[in-house]
Amino acid sequence: MTETGYLGNPLLKKSGTPIEWTPEMLKEYMKCAEDPIYFAERYIKIVHVDHGFIPIKLYDYQKDIIKAITNNRRVVANTSRQAGKCVNINTLIKLRNKITGEIVEMTIGDLYEQSKNKNASKTAEYKKSDGVEDSHCNGKNVPEIQEIPKSPKS
Repeated sequence: MTETGYLGNPLLKKSGTPIEWTPEMLKEYMKCAEDPIYFAERYIKIVHVDHGFIPIKLYDYQKDIIKAITNNRRVVANTSRQAGKCVNINTLIKLRNKITGEIVEMTIGDLYEQSKNKNASKTAEYKKSDGVEDSHCNGKNVPEIQEIPKSPKS
């Protein structure tokens, strides 16, 4: 059986396949490049339990996160788990202690390992003293988005 497309999918072009760009295709490409929300709602599909493969419909908070990330270099989004966003374990983040003001840079994987190794009561005490609480985004609690200011150069 011969592969007809990427990974055997005839709907996906193989790497290096030449494309003849029409003016309409170029216009659409530029529109997608300039507006990631338009791109997502037009081209990203999700699997819905009842309706199968459907276009994604972004919530307002997801649009806010996309706009913040698109328009700012450093963005922190305080969101709940499973709220329609992705990160890589090697994503570098900066954390600021609200009490001391100290800023620490680490990967999300390192943060996860540190939090796993602390016992539950110490983690809860730290969260209370730092003013950070876990929350779930149920449509009422929207994520808090904050840009971290650049540190002055020494």
